[in-house]
Amino acid sequence: MAAAPGVQLWAYSSAAFFGSTYIMLTGIILLWSVSVFQERPSAGLGAAFLLIAVGQVFGALAAGAVAGAAGLVVTFWAFAGVAVAAALIGPRAEQR
Repeated sequence: MAAAPGVQLWAYSSAAFFGSTYIMLTGIILLWSVSVFQERPSAGLGAAFLLIAVGQVFGALAAGAVAGAAGLVVTFWAFAGVAVAAALIGPRAEQR
């Protein structure tokens, strides 16, 4: 979308890709959190849901602030960079 603003096909494709990926990754995180907290799986599930919700709230606030200050294209690329950096961080060896 940042590379071709205004092209509806990219907007719809991006939305579909984001939605399907978000659902898949959220499920993986929830399953992983239960395996990390094997003695209290409900605590792991609750913590994962809480952190996802907190990330959505503060991520949206930060994105709005950056978009207001720097524009939508800069915001898109900045948050894409944050997502890539977060994807490169793996769990500790004892939690795999």
